[in-house]
Amino acid sequence: MGLVSLLKSACKRYYFDIQQFFTARSGKTCEELARESRQTAETCAAAALADSFMLKDLGRNELQDFHIFLQMFNKESLDSEDCKHLKLFYIMIPALTVNFANSFIHTKNTLASKNMNSVYFCDDGFPIGLAYFLKVFGQEEEFRRLNWFDSAIEKYANDQASRSQVLTTEQSMLMKRAEEYQKEFEWIFYSFVAAQQFFKDN
Repeated sequence: MGLVSLLKSACKRYYFDIQQFFTARSGKTCEELARESRQTAETCAAAALADSFMLKDLGRNELQDFHIFLQMFNKESLDSEDCKHLKLFYIMIPALTVNFANSFIHTKNTLASKNMNSVYFCDDGFPIGLAYFLKVFGQEEEFRRLNWFDSAIEKYANDQASRSQVLTTEQSMLMKRAEEYQKEFEWIFYSFVAAQQFFKDN
């Protein structure tokens, strides 16, 4: 899904770059210019194809590609014996989220310990994957009722507020850890909410 989004963005950029040499200056389509200059039938057909890419595709809903993924896998029946365990997929999300946050924080700390502070990285595949599977399995409402992200963020915020003003070394480390986890869970939550927009029903 990330690859599809990346390719669409790249194609759109080049569509605009090419289009400026035709419609912006002359106000005419590639096919019209080809016919006026008396090009061959094959050239006119190629020009018409270029118009379809540059004009029609640009106006298409960019989220259509994500809905194609939903149509491909949404037909899987959760009633079958092989998919029975997926009916409770939303219950696994809290554990998966904690594991992802652990891995993410560990990776950042590893880079920092190697004096790679100028390196930036981002991994939005996990929240996009969560939004996708919840949509496919029809479990968005069940997961919402867990109130997971709000509870987790509140828990780490309370951990920081409960520390005394005079901190020992151990308390300072625990507070820093709680702060790191709160920030990671907020990032995951915001990314997850944004990713859900990709799979909204038209």
